[in-house]
Amino acid sequence: MWRQVVPASRSIPATVPLLLVGGVVAVPAGCQVATTSVQPGPAHYEIEATYGADSSLPEELLGLVIDFDVDDLKRVFVLEARPPRIVAFESTGQLLWESGELGDGPGDLQDPQALLAINRSELLIVNADGTRIDTWTTDGDFVSTIDLVALDFLRPELAGHTLEGRVVMARPVAGIVGVDVIVLERLSSGWGARERFEVEASPPLTLPPQLSWTLEVLTCGRRCISVGNQGSYQARLFDHAGWASSKMARVEPQLQAPVFYHTAGSSGISALGGVSAPRNLGDGHWLVVASWPTNGREELVGGIESQPESFRRRLASLDYAGSLDIFDNSGLLIYQNHFDGRVPPIGELGPAFEDGTLYGLVSEPFPQIRRYGVAELRRRLARPDAKH
Repeated sequence: MWRQVVPASRSIPATVPLLLVGGVVAVPAGCQVATTSVQPGPAHYEIEATYGADSSLPEELLGLVIDFDVDDLKRVFVLEARPPRIVAFESTGQLLWESGELGDGPGDLQDPQALLAINRSELLIVNADGTRIDTWTTDGDFVSTIDLVALDFLRPELAGHTLEGRVVMARPVAGIVGVDVIVLERLSSGWGARERFEVEASPPLTLPPQLSWTLEVLTCGRRCISVGNQGSYQARLFDHAGWASSKMARVEPQLQAPVFYHTAGSSGISALGGVSAPRNLGDGHWLVVASWPTNGREELVGGIESQPESFRRRLASLDYAGSLDIFDNSGLLIYQNHFDGRVPPIGELGPAFEDGTLYGLVSEPFPQIRRYGVAELRRRLARPDAKH
C-alpha cells in the first residue's frame, strides 16, 4: 500500500547525480557511473523520466497515490484518493488528462482500490469498496462495469494481464499467509474465470481463522505469474494453472514471518518486511526486493498474545533494512544494493519491462513516479549477442 505524502514545492536538479542511501545510486540518464567487477556488485538506476513533478499547475501534482500502472506505450496512469482521481501522463512526463469524481454513478469513483492498464486501450479500476471493476479507455472515457459480487471475488489486487488480454487478480486467504488467484478471460456473455488456484507462503504459515496476509502477485509474460513470500527468501514463478516453474532463493536468516496478536476481544497482524514478487527486466534477469527488521526480533517471534497497545508500540520501535537483488536466468545473484528502511530509495516499485526499465513511487521531496533504467542491464541488452 502506498504511503500518504504531502506535496512540497521543491524540485530536483536535473544535472547533478542523485546519490541515494544504502549504496543504491540513481542518476539522470546520460551521466557516467562507475561500476565494480566484484560480484554481486551494486546496480545503478538512471532516472529517465518523472511523472507528477513540481509544477505551477495543481493538476500535475500528485497527492495520495493508491496505485499506478504503465501501458505498452510507457504512458503512466495514476489512481489517487481523497478526492479520488485518475491521472494520465505521456511517456515523457507530460500530463495527458485527468478524470473522476466522487460518487456512486457510472464513471464516478467511490473508495477506488486498484488500477490496471491493459495493452494500449483499456484501464481497469477496482471501485466501490472492491465490489466492482470499472473499465475505462486510455483516453479517459468510462465504458462499463464488471460485477465482482457475481464473480465471488471481492476486493482483489490487480496483478496484471497476459498478452491475450486475460486479467490476473489476487486476494488474501483467511487463516493463512497466501493468496487466492483468479485468471479472467472475456467471454461472449462477459468476463469469466478461466483458472483459479491458491498459493501459500513457503514454508506454509498458518494464522487464526479471522486473520489473513497476502503475498505480492504479478504477471510476467504470456504464461507466467510471479509471487513473493514471507518468512524466507523465496521468489517464485508459476504458470496460469498454478504449477510452480522456478524460484529465486538465497539464505537470508534475518527474514521474519508476519506477527499477530489474538485475544478474546480483538486481533491484528503486521508483516515484518518480506520478499516481493520477481519483476522481469529482460534477457533472463529478475529484480527482487527484500526487507527485514534489524532490532527487537527477540520480542516479535511468531504469534503474540498481547494487548493491541503493547503490540503497536513494539512494532513502532522497529528499524528495517533491505536489499534490491537482481538475478540472472540461472538464479545467480549478480547485483545487490543494500538500503536502510522498508522501502528502497528508488521508491515503492511498480511495473518493470523487459528492456531494463522499471518504475517507482517516491514520497520525498514530493510525491512522484519515476522511470528508471538499470545501467548494467541496458549495456547487456545493447550487445549484439544479447538474447531477446
